[in-house]
Amino acid sequence: MAELHEIQAWAGPAWDELTPERRDQLAHIAGDVAERYPDPDDQPLRDAALSAAVQYWLGETSLEDAAAELIRTRQAEAAARAAARQLAILAAAEGISETRIADRLGVQRAKTLRTWLGKRHG
Repeated sequence: MAELHEIQAWAGPAWDELTPERRDQLAHIAGDVAERYPDPDDQPLRDAALSAAVQYWLGETSLEDAAAELIRTRQAEAAARAAARQLAILAAAEGISETRIADRLGVQRAKTLRTWLGKRHG
């Protein structure tokens, strides 16, 4: 479980709006979230999870809001993937190596890129 003073500092003004029971619960959740997202680079995920809990308890968000956000981000990811795929196709047609394209896009050459290019992976 995270230190209570750390959670209080993280929560800022929202801390004062939480009941003592919710404060204790938030401290417990913070420990669970830290275990779920242990990598130092996962701080945005930890913040998102804790923020969602606080906002839920304060009536500022709902399951429906989370569902709408998931839909929005999935659509944005699909659009970004379509754009990246098209750029990969154009780059390959210009003679840029598959390895370089995959590295620049941050995708797996053997699986993702070759599928995008209509080739068998392997």
